[in-house]
Amino acid sequence: MPLIVIATLWSVSVPAVAGWDLRFDDEFDGSQLDRSRWATRLIYEHETLDHLNDEAQRYRDNGNHVVSSGALALVARKTPTGWESGMIRSLQTFYYGYFETRVKFPKGRGIWPAFWINSDYDLEGKVSWPPEADIFEYVVNGVEDRPDMIHSAGSQMKGEHVGFSYVDPKFNTNLNDFFAGHPLNDDWHVFGFLWLPHAYTVYLDGRPLYTRDFEWSQKPGVLAPPAHVILNFALGGHWPGRYGIDEDQFPQSFMVDYVRVCQFAEKPQPGDCPRGPFTPDLSNIRYSAPGDIARPVLRPFLNPRDKNGTKLGVAIEGASALTSPHFLIGFLRAPGSNDMRPLGSTALPLSGLGREQGAGGAQLVELDVNKKLSPTDGAVMLGLASKADAGPTETIPVFCAMPDGSKTDRQFLCPLGP
Repeated sequence: MPLIVIATLWSVSVPAVAGWDLRFDDEFDGSQLDRSRWATRLIYEHETLDHLNDEAQRYRDNGNHVVSSGALALVARKTPTGWESGMIRSLQTFYYGYFETRVKFPKGRGIWPAFWINSDYDLEGKVSWPPEADIFEYVVNGVEDRPDMIHSAGSQMKGEHVGFSYVDPKFNTNLNDFFAGHPLNDDWHVFGFLWLPHAYTVYLDGRPLYTRDFEWSQKPGVLAPPAHVILNFALGGHWPGRYGIDEDQFPQSFMVDYVRVCQFAEKPQPGDCPRGPFTPDLSNIRYSAPGDIARPVLRPFLNPRDKNGTKLGVAIEGASALTSPHFLIGFLRAPGSNDMRPLGSTALPLSGLGREQGAGGAQLVELDVNKKLSPTDGAVMLGLASKADAGPTETIPVFCAMPDGSKTDRQFLCPLGP
């Protein structure tokens, strides 16, 4: 069994306080998609990219994410302007762990639902590829790729040899395909992904399909940014659409019952990792992992000493981790619109000398907008960018501090507080 093979890479003497904790979970129990957990576009092009390569569909929000009866339906249909479908991408990111989802595949020629992890932003807001790991791609073109097959593979460096420590007899390592011997779109299935620093294992309904060597690297020896989780329902293109799309089967849905991510912790954390009937035993598995990227935290405010109301301040925590010069950028969003006009910018000090320090060692930066702002002008938004004249789509990911001391999920701009 691959769990035993992997466990030999780490000590199996687990302290009593150590264990696997639930770090991310969506059971889709509500009536709509939780947008605080999920984005509905790919991360590229400032999180607006709606397809990859020559796929036929475009990811949309026109009823393409339907939550009901405890499941998410990613709905694909043909419209007068072309194919549209749905996808979800987790805003939370991860280094390693056990990932599990329960899904029901659609039917018909030309479909391409997938469950995968992809590299997120680095600290400077840049994205790159590789790495990537595809837990499954369910490609049906009706000839070479059929309803009884699953494609599963991970990225590899040029010239890199991929070693497998376990392979199911029905998994072909040349094609990276598993041949189930029966249609996989007749019922629900559970897919598991045990991702460790130097290897991963893919499971189908508790059955290990393969274990392969794998490092989460941008290039040899360079750790990539953490991963986000994607489930998407793509269509067409040269692979699944080689023999056309079976239009009579649409609209239809790629169904997702739940998505869970568990991670190993040496110290106890709230929330034990749920173990369903197909979840592998993780009790003897442990690993060491870096923490997530410590992105800057912004707390914008009006300077109370400024009677004219023209000086905007931001308390920035973690700016010292940035590796290049950055600027505080301000924008004014018009009421009832996403239109933004610039309010100005100011450079962040590169040195701690002469900084005004706030509570908790936060760096205080001030932006003079030379105009008294009122609530009727619109919403003031502030962010960080690598150049003084950056637009709203050129800011880097940050966290926004809330009045209660909490922080938001990753955002590009933070609203001005009271």
